[in-house]
Amino acid sequence: MNIKTILKRGYAHDLACQDAIFYFENEDFVFASVFDGCSDVVDSHFASNLLSKTFKKVIQNVSYVETETLSIEELSVDILNNFFLKISLIQVELNLTVKDVMSTCIFLFYNKNNKQGIIYAFGDGVIQIDDNLIVLDHENEPKYFSMFWKDLTGGKSTLTGFLSTYEQIWKFNNFNNVVISTDGILSFKNTEAIQYFFNETLINGSSKIHQESFFEKIYNISIQKKWTHNDDLGIIRIINHE
Repeated sequence: MNIKTILKRGYAHDLACQDAIFYFENEDFVFASVFDGCSDVVDSHFASNLLSKTFKKVIQNVSYVETETLSIEELSVDILNNFFLKISLIQVELNLTVKDVMSTCIFLFYNKNNKQGIIYAFGDGVIQIDDNLIVLDHENEPKYFSMFWKDLTGGKSTLTGFLSTYEQIWKFNNFNNVVISTDGILSFKNTEAIQYFFNETLINGSSKIHQESFFEKIYNISIQKKWTHNDDLGIIRIINHE
């Protein structure tokens, strides 16, 4: 299994990249997330980085001995519940407003043993599960997780009830190629960008997807082609067939 990531500042953002990414992999699981701070908020990079570091901390605290009997859906709800509760505590501790933590959040959870996976999305972004491309575009009114604050931070039973009817959830069994991405990929003027970053396996005619620098080389080639992206680029791609 190959996991490739890329995080690049868009040309329209002079001060900081507003995206953040994180993934974790062990023998049994892959957990991944991308975050995109709301551009209309001051210090929007703060929100995405805070959420990324909080998700990382929650993942580090997972007791994997206790996960053996849980489905990937049950495990993901446990992790998300801990994540949102921790964000709520941080908000109070730091006296943050809801806008201070306003960010797109896309989470991926995958069990390598039974080959079950699930993706949750709050806000805009792009997801690909093999040949199924999912573009989340709410016409400049993203459904950030802060819109569902009480449902997400009300405890596990409240969260479970909310997620049972939430629409932006995708389950999958096994896969060849899965991608979670912020919506910066849509800011390329060249419409080939999604195909290139999400599906390409060759560099100069030979397969080098196993290389750590694969995405960096792909990006450099896109620059040579004079492709530009105004928005920040945050992508996690998981390839399961190489």
